[in-house]
This record gives sequence, C-alpha cells and structure tokens, in this order.
Amino acid sequence: ATTAPLPFPPAWCQGLVAIRGELFPLVDMFQVLYGQASPAKTNVLLWIKPEQSPAIVIRCDSYPKAIKLTADSLVEHSTDPTLPSWVNGWITHNTQDFLVANHPLLIRKLMQATPT
Repeated sequence: ATTAPLPFPPAWCQGLVAIRGELFPLVDMFQVLYGQASPAKTNVLLWIKPEQSPAIVIRCDSYPKAIKLTADSLVEHSTDPTLPSWVNGWITHNTQDFLVANHPLLIRKLMQATPT
C-alpha cells in the first residue's frame, strides 16, 4: 500500500493509506507509546477495525502470527499505572511481553487528541 503524506498531521499520524478505495490514517504506534517517531520503516501494515469504531492502519515489525497460549506458557499481569488508559493489561508468553489493548478506546483517544 502507498502512504500519502498529510500537511501538518498529528504526531501519531504517518499519513493516509488507501485500502480498497477508502483512506485510513496510518498510526505510528511507537509515537503513541513512546512519544517519538518509529525508527522502523517496514511496509508491513495491519488494518484494525473494531466493532462500532472507525478503522485505522498500523505499521508492524512483521506479519501477525498465531500464538498458542497455554496456562504453562502464559503469565497475566494487571495493568500498570504508567501504561496508557487504553491498555487493559499485559501478558508474558515464553519471556515475550504483549500489551492487551482496548482498540476502540485507543481510536477514541487518538480522535480526541486530534484538532479538527
């Protein structure tokens, strides 16, 4: 997909991406989480469309893959007060950490932070 730049976008927006004739914002999750632009410039994009919410596209390090979660390989952690409000918690699976995101809340927060 080709990314179209925008003049004066919010810091989290890397431009617009056309998918099947519709335009969606390309969200820099590194910017959202760490407050700085992502150093990675991969072309792996993930379209996210939660129910009752607008869609967004995020840039990923790699293509999504299925993970078999078992009680032995999974450690659930409660939410951390230093994490954003749209993170419901985090899990550790075989020493790798994953955030448990509330995607509709994330999209609402991005929309609220964008001047119109």
